[in-house]
Amino acid sequence: MQPHYNFEIPSIHDGTTLKCRIYNPAHLLQVSKSKSDRSSWARRGIVMAHPYASMGGSYDDHVVGVVVEEFLEMGYVVGTFNFRGAHPSKGHTSWTGRPELDDYISFAACFVHYLHNLLSPSLRSLSMSPETMTNPAGSHIHIILGGYSYGSLIVKYLPPLSTILMQFYSAQSSNTGSRQSEILLRAKEFAAQTNTDLIKKHQQMRTRKSGNQRGRRKSLPLITVGGSEGPPFDQRRSSETRRRSIDDIARTIRTSISSHLHRPVSRRSHDTPQQGSRHDSGMTSNITSTLTSITQTTPSRSSVPTLPTTPVLSSTPTLPTTPAFSGAPPLTNPPVMPIAHAHYLLISPLLPPLSTLVAPTLSYRFWNRHSAAHHVQAFLHHPTLAVFGDQDSFTSARRLRHWAEKIESGGFLGPDERFHFELVEGAGHFWREEGVEERLRAVLRDWAWEMWDRAAWGRRRMTEGE
Repeated sequence: MQPHYNFEIPSIHDGTTLKCRIYNPAHLLQVSKSKSDRSSWARRGIVMAHPYASMGGSYDDHVVGVVVEEFLEMGYVVGTFNFRGAHPSKGHTSWTGRPELDDYISFAACFVHYLHNLLSPSLRSLSMSPETMTNPAGSHIHIILGGYSYGSLIVKYLPPLSTILMQFYSAQSSNTGSRQSEILLRAKEFAAQTNTDLIKKHQQMRTRKSGNQRGRRKSLPLITVGGSEGPPFDQRRSSETRRRSIDDIARTIRTSISSHLHRPVSRRSHDTPQQGSRHDSGMTSNITSTLTSITQTTPSRSSVPTLPTTPVLSSTPTLPTTPAFSGAPPLTNPPVMPIAHAHYLLISPLLPPLSTLVAPTLSYRFWNRHSAAHHVQAFLHHPTLAVFGDQDSFTSARRLRHWAEKIESGGFLGPDERFHFELVEGAGHFWREEGVEERLRAVLRDWAWEMWDRAAWGRRRMTEGE
């Protein structure tokens, strides 16, 4: 399973280079053949963070791979990245957790803007260039912010998604060349590359269809009267056609005259050269005058009026492209803040005292601001799944269940807002026990499809105006 994009972005914390991956689902790269296929397409994706880097965690982790496989199969765009200190990202793992929090924010913003700039199937099928296409301003994005083990700890302290996007929108509007602007540029480049590939596939499909139709038409005896049998873009004005025909005739006659004048002189008669010269001279003058009169009666190409071309505005801002994608179309559209709906996924979450040891600064801020309500409110107002095993070696099952039940009991369980947890029997923290991986996959599938059904139900309500 290979990612479609392997790339680097700077962390907004201090510019540390982070290694990132984006996986496109199979249906995103397929040509939509019916309107039903296009209407079922939606911008949905998931960001998955890995375990503690100092203990070997990276985006190659087995559990992270399980999440990538399952959500790709369900049609999600999937993004993973390496925190600082996880090879091949640069830097070192911090003892505070704050730099890693900014690492997550950096990639999450990049990922959301990648989804935002992907063209919908209805636009991909149009005969337009990618740089002239924009998605509707109201296009919604559903994104899951997920993490496993240490990654779930970072997810708990994320600011609201709207706050993250506003920070990057401000940087995009100011165009200051900041790290945020560089991250957004990279997201747009990859989206432009994907859009270009998809548009080419649509054009190839239309070319094959038109070729088949032309092949069927050629099998029939056809008679064309006037005009041209070529495609519309090969047709020219009738005056230009006449002019080209006369030029060809004149060129042929001049060639014949030239060859006639320079042919070898016969040695059998001494009078032939002089008579031939007088005869050729008279014929040449007559033909030349005739061609001149014909040419003067035919409008030249320069006399045909041409439409004025639209001037290029030098003040139009353009975004530079990186060498890796110098052929991608530049995106010159004005900045638009994506409309994104956050969901949360926590696999084997860490609780105190271990969470305090690996990220003491985050824990200190957390327990001294809002009295443990900072992340609880986010989980209550957005669809959230917490899944853990009863054999977790880092946190007891009793404490995990108590934590999850406490959040669930204080939430508003409406049709679109709920916190849900699953306790998997026999599963440890690393999900290596027999049969537990299949159970984890099933839990992820059930939750994702249920969440998507609720989102579709909400969209139908908005459409019907209820």
